[in-house]
Amino acid sequence: SAIRHAHTRVEQGRAMTVDGSDAVTGDGDDAATAGDDAATAGDDAATAAGRAPSDILAGIRGVLAEMGVDATVDLATDVAGDLELDSMRRIELAILIENRFRIALEPEDEARIATVGDLVDVIGHRLETRRDV
Repeated sequence: SAIRHAHTRVEQGRAMTVDGSDAVTGDGDDAATAGDDAATAGDDAATAAGRAPSDILAGIRGVLAEMGVDATVDLATDVAGDLELDSMRRIELAILIENRFRIALEPEDEARIATVGDLVDVIGHRLETRRDV
């Protein structure tokens, strides 16, 4: 499963910074580094719990644009089919989503994500339930 592999990969490449926040280690992974840079730019907005679905959707669109995905994205967009993401690109998406929103996607989240709307719901839930460190 793509999210389980992405979660494992991110956990293996994660280190704690001095202030206790997660940071991606320098393993040559340009996608993670790009996502980390993008997340840093939006830290203030990303740290507010309970973000509006429209804000989350805008963040997902930003991640997909970073990935070079050229598609119209709305809540009904099928993540695998409409976006034409193979398993490696879904892993990249999961990593960039985690970095952008400063959340950790869990393996059970994958079963709940078929559309972008489902992804918005999962991200919203993770933002509401995460523990700020």
